[in-house]
Amino acid sequence: DYHIQGMTIDTILQLVRLVLDNQYFVYNYKFYKQTQGGASGSLLTIPLVYIYLFYWQHDLLSNLINNNELFLRYRDEAFITWNRSEDELRSILTMAYTEFSQPIWNITEIGSTIHFRDIKISNDNGVLQTSVYHECMYHEPVLPPSLDLLQLPIQRNVWSWLRKSILKAIRYCSTEYSFKNELIHISIILRIHDFSDETFTQGHEEVIEDFGVTIRDEIACVPTYDTMRRHLFAYDKYRQIKAIKATQPPGPQQEIILQLPYPSNWDKTVIDNFEQEINHILKENFENHSQIKQLKIRILQTQENPFPIVHFLIKKRPDVNYLTLPDETKPKPYMY
Repeated sequence: DYHIQGMTIDTILQLVRLVLDNQYFVYNYKFYKQTQGGASGSLLTIPLVYIYLFYWQHDLLSNLINNNELFLRYRDEAFITWNRSEDELRSILTMAYTEFSQPIWNITEIGSTIHFRDIKISNDNGVLQTSVYHECMYHEPVLPPSLDLLQLPIQRNVWSWLRKSILKAIRYCSTEYSFKNELIHISIILRIHDFSDETFTQGHEEVIEDFGVTIRDEIACVPTYDTMRRHLFAYDKYRQIKAIKATQPPGPQQEIILQLPYPSNWDKTVIDNFEQEINHILKENFENHSQIKQLKIRILQTQENPFPIVHFLIKKRPDVNYLTLPDETKPKPYMY
């Protein structure tokens, strides 16, 4: 009887089976029905693969955790650390494969240095180090890396490309040495595309300024690069939290009602525009304030003003005797 978004589990399984049993494609002018697997990239196939891998990786994870190893998976690509023989690793993977009718992964690379997507991972005498990985062609690095296709082309927006490249270098490079090498690589790309060294220098300095790099930390003296990485990771965490909050329903909005005097020739349209402008200024200046950002100002239209508008706009000096009168004899202010 359990429901997921209004549907029973049995209904969901029937719909999945309906799709898997009715997959067709055309090849070489012939019409075929697919009897195993699913279409690559299908909106249904992708989550099914993730579910499949989730249950498959349980036994493998237990073995790795018991030996203090790492297991990382991004969609259908995985990375693991292994400090025993290669034969033992292949034996464990073979045993895991026997539980399912179809193969899960192909082993693409085993070694002390490998790449996982666009990150290079190496085991340096027991220390795991990372840096940016670049595809190579004819023994020369491809410029830019394959995953940089997701970025704006360098010729269209060099500042966006440069900033993303430097930030990626900070995130990926675990040592200052590899980071400096990546900066050299970025500067070479700029020169190839006829950009000056000043472009690189300015972009680099802006990143340093944005993340407040200082040589001396509040607690202890730390290397500048380590400080920059800590600041960037903190910024990434802040963005993740902000993105999560953006998906959550907004809380109750506090409303402030103001009864303000205004000229008699103002109609409802003018008042509404003025109200929108005030709320826009409030939102623009206090967007990150936890309480004020929830405020909303509403101006009520009244039939007549208690005072002439000129009474508020002209600076007047009170009589001296008014200032010296006892409190009980002073005229009461107008209340409305």
